[in-house]
Amino acid sequence: MNIKKTLAVVASYALVGAVAVGIGGTFAGLKQEDYAANMMTTPGLDVVMHETQRDGKGGFEPFTNFQEMLPTTFADPENKVEYAWAEEDEWTIPEDYVAPDGADGFEWRVFDSNMQNVIDKFVTVENKGKSDAYVRTIIAYEYPEDVPSAEYLRKNDNGSRTGVIDSQKLDNQKRVEINGQTYWIQSYTYLEPLGAGETTIPSLKQVFLKSDTTNEICNAFGDTIDVLVLSQATQVGEYTDAATALNADFGEITAENVKVWFEKNAVPVNVDSDEELAEALATEDDAVTIVLEEGTYTTNLKILGGKDVTIVGSKDTILKGQIASLSSDAGTLYLNGVTVDVDDTIVDFTGISQTGKSAIAVWGNQNVICENVTFNMSLADSTAITSWWATGTGTTIEVRNCTFNCNGQRPIRSDVNVTVENCTFNDPYRYAVQMTAKSSTADELDNAVVNFNNNTIINGENGKDFVYGVQLEGTDYGCSNLIINGSGNTIVTDAADTESTMYFCECGKVDHGTIVFNTEFEPEHAN
Repeated sequence: MNIKKTLAVVASYALVGAVAVGIGGTFAGLKQEDYAANMMTTPGLDVVMHETQRDGKGGFEPFTNFQEMLPTTFADPENKVEYAWAEEDEWTIPEDYVAPDGADGFEWRVFDSNMQNVIDKFVTVENKGKSDAYVRTIIAYEYPEDVPSAEYLRKNDNGSRTGVIDSQKLDNQKRVEINGQTYWIQSYTYLEPLGAGETTIPSLKQVFLKSDTTNEICNAFGDTIDVLVLSQATQVGEYTDAATALNADFGEITAENVKVWFEKNAVPVNVDSDEELAEALATEDDAVTIVLEEGTYTTNLKILGGKDVTIVGSKDTILKGQIASLSSDAGTLYLNGVTVDVDDTIVDFTGISQTGKSAIAVWGNQNVICENVTFNMSLADSTAITSWWATGTGTTIEVRNCTFNCNGQRPIRSDVNVTVENCTFNDPYRYAVQMTAKSSTADELDNAVVNFNNNTIINGENGKDFVYGVQLEGTDYGCSNLIINGSGNTIVTDAADTESTMYFCECGKVDHGTIVFNTEFEPEHAN
């Protein structure tokens, strides 16, 4: 059989900055800044979608793109039973999981280990805000015209669970064209409101190709087998049921609307060379999604502000050089699943010392989102991500599930908004995050906000004598109008280190009356 690869194109369909107009009218209450990657939400909500896989150690890790996918085989051919369930003690369930009312005890069940070549893809939705939300997840499974049945790409999902999920296939597995490719659609509507701090049971858990899938059918899928995922969340408000609320704010789940939702931002472009990467970024479209094959790419790219750029790769996709976006217009750079080498291949597009040696340099009123990205830093005096000269509502940096191998260099510097969660910083220069002044040109922003949660800072032999989690740089710039939220963070260092602290303020020009610390540790201050 031909080796195939499966791709979680959810990242490639980031809905950041999408125009809030769909079939049948305007989505009620939606604004441009209320979109996040693979999520559509109404204002006031902080709801995110997660895609994970078992890590082999009894836990979960972020889903890995571009996994090899062959038709399923059986470790014991004498017991060839497709769709056989594993014993309950073989399931992995999150430690803090609480089964919702109406669940039947099989929310995390997986296929028997006798089935080979099954890919984990657990899709859940988490409510990180303070307001209850109705949520649903819509999944598009690739279904090429030359594949005789949708049954060849199989799944392990949570189907219809009484009191938990209403699962519906669209028009009896009718093919829906999305960006020139055809899919069949299944929706998963969670019937009860998702409370603050809660996470749904997974809608999808695993995918595989049937054992009788032929070479011809594999070839019909092309180079990748795509499974597209997006979720929608809306305020509960006065609505009495989830479907009514979600349909009112986003529209009904029809072929026309599904096509619009998935196509809002970008047509994925498969890239395997520097030339193709530059060509994809040169598009005049407002958004572009780039799927990078394994290999090394020299970036050194200047991106016009206002464009939404999504770059998705695998653990063996390496970016070298600088990505700079210097316009003050709104736009989003989204990286998922790549490795960034911060080394001497960087060519400075910014012309100033503060951002010249940054792998990602962003100015103005834009967004940077990095998920499952590894930064390997070897260039002296370099920074992984820098935002500078904020305007309007300011630049936002969001970094989740990332690893910074700093080698004594600087991970993140910002003048406005930063969210860093579930990240590891190895041997950073003095800090994981440094905050400089909130720019006076950020005239539409009342307060800059830092969210710093569940991160680990390891200060080893390649780091400095001490390290901070979040540092307020006050001597030269002076932070002000800042809210810092932090919890669950850890610093690992040797016993001789007595200076490391999670939150540190250089008090030179800092206006303490405008700074709020909602943190697990008291900040330390020094002149």
